[in-house]
Parts: sequence; structure tokens; C-alpha cells
Amino acid sequence: MAEPMLPSERVKAALARQDLDRPPISFWGHDYFAEWFPTKLAASTLAAAGGYGWDWIKLHGRLSVLAESLGAAFRPHPSGETHPMVLRKRVERRADWFDVIDRAERTDLDTVLQEQLNVLRTVREAVGEDMPIVQTVFSPASVAGHLLGRDQNAVRRWLADDPGLMSRVLTAISGYIGRFAQAALAEGADGVFHAIFLYATSDFMSEEEYRQTLLPYDQAVLEQAAAGWLNIVHPCGARIHFDLADALPVAALSWSVHDHGNPDVDEAHARTDKGLVTGVRRDEYLLTGTPQEAYEEGLRLRAASVPGLMLSPDCSVSPWTRLRSDNLHELLRGVRD
Repeated sequence: MAEPMLPSERVKAALARQDLDRPPISFWGHDYFAEWFPTKLAASTLAAAGGYGWDWIKLHGRLSVLAESLGAAFRPHPSGETHPMVLRKRVERRADWFDVIDRAERTDLDTVLQEQLNVLRTVREAVGEDMPIVQTVFSPASVAGHLLGRDQNAVRRWLADDPGLMSRVLTAISGYIGRFAQAALAEGADGVFHAIFLYATSDFMSEEEYRQTLLPYDQAVLEQAAAGWLNIVHPCGARIHFDLADALPVAALSWSVHDHGNPDVDEAHARTDKGLVTGVRRDEYLLTGTPQEAYEEGLRLRAASVPGLMLSPDCSVSPWTRLRSDNLHELLRGVRD
């Protein structure tokens, strides 16, 4: 009998598009309470990794963490079931951007990012060297939107009205994110999960405009993380600009195959040689449905797998606390049987 593959071996074989008995698997979601407390976030992450048998781990901190580190203020939503609420925008007027630039250009990382590195350090020590770990970061445009109070339309207006200033802002933010990425790699991460939060879509701007306006800052972040072998880009949303991934120095692309206007796995396999991180609906079978339905979906996913697939939810399974554990165990049994 062949020796079981180590998680790192399975992931690397998938990236090389080797034929495997099953794809590597990992899931993630927002635990909206635990993500405010480093020890709880580390414990929640390790419990999921050990309980479900992940082949790689995505460290999934709160959406606002980079903006907080640059001076924005957020607090947990009282429901505990959605993203943090804005307490104070960092940017209300033009002069505020210069404060952001000054803060982003400092060489030190804010305390809130040091907390994320502590989570990474704890998880790495617990799982050993053979478990791939990726640290989530958000794109410079995504961070700018959070500095404006999670306001995409405000980002659009600033880009149109003051492009010279916004170039300086996004350059400074990309450098800051890149330094965090480098610190994560130094603490044992194998790559970053570069999430572009609803910006790389035709609903926000055309692909040509994105390439000219925002792509250089994504490239700048990922070039600083080039030492990572498992860098992943995630253009979030429907009608994504899928082909942007080939302009980025990443090993894999994560996207929703279920959101409208996005390519399915077979089309994606033909369009790029990147690893393909997707497959499972983030709501159906995981937050609703029966264990039997989840098992049947697992069988279907395994049968439909292609070389290069790294099976995951198509986006965050949130709130993670509503996850139906029995359903996920059965879905995984269907994939692994």
C-alpha cells in the first residue's frame, strides 16, 4: 500500500496538475466573535483543521484588520453573524489621505497586525512544517474602501477626481501590505491569500480599466510576497475579471464558480494553468440541507474534479458558527471515499 501523501505533497502535486486520488481540501469562514481575539482565532482555526483534516490552512482574520492598522475604527457587529461595523472612517477629507500615506510608509507594523502574526505563529507551531498555511491579506483597493467606511463608490470617486493622490495612496498601502506579507512568510506562512473584495468585477470597472488603474498595486503586493510558493489570488464576487490572474505572480486562483457570470471549473482549467481553488457552494450543503445531500454532493465533486483543483468553498462560509458540522463531515466523506 502506498504511503499517504503529506498535505504539502498533495497541494504541490495539485499545483503541478498531477492526477490524484482526490483533490486537496480546505474550508474557511468568518467566526465573527473569535476573530477579535488572537487566542480564540488560533484555537478555532486549529479545531477546524484537526477536526476536518485540511490539506492546507487559510488564516482568516476579520475583514477590517488592515484598515484598522492604518487608523480606521471598527467594532464587532452585535449579532455576531456579520462583518464588523464602522465606528470611524479613517478618511473624510483629502488631508486624511496624507496621514494614511505617512502611517503606511512607516517600517513597523501596527499592533493589530502583530496579533495576526501571533495567530500564525501559534498555528504553525501546532501543525508542524508539512501543513501549508496561507495568510489572508486584502488588496490595496479593498483596504482603501475600508478606510472610507467600506464604501466602494467613494473609492471610485477618489480614483476619478484625484488620480495622482490616489496613486500615492495605493502605492503606500501596497508597500505596507507587502511588508505584512513578508513578515507572515518569515513567521512560517507558505504564501498569502490576496483577496480583492468586489473590485475586480465588471460591476465595479472594466477589465481594461482595472488593469490600468488597480492591477499594478496588486502586483506590487504579490511581488513582495514572491518568496511564498502558495500565493493565491481571490477576486471576490460575480462577473469577475478572471484573466487578471495570469498577470499576477500567484500559484493559484480562488473564485466562485457559482456566482453569475463566472467560469466553471472546466472552463477555468482550459483558460489558465494556475491551481484552481473553488468548488463548494458556501451556503448550500454547508449551512442548509441534509447530511445525505451533502454526501451526494461530495461524490459529485470528486467525480467532477480536474487536475489542478484544490477543493474549497467558493467564498467564505460565514458565519462559521452556523456551519452544519454533520453536513461538512458527510461532504468530505463523499470526496474522500
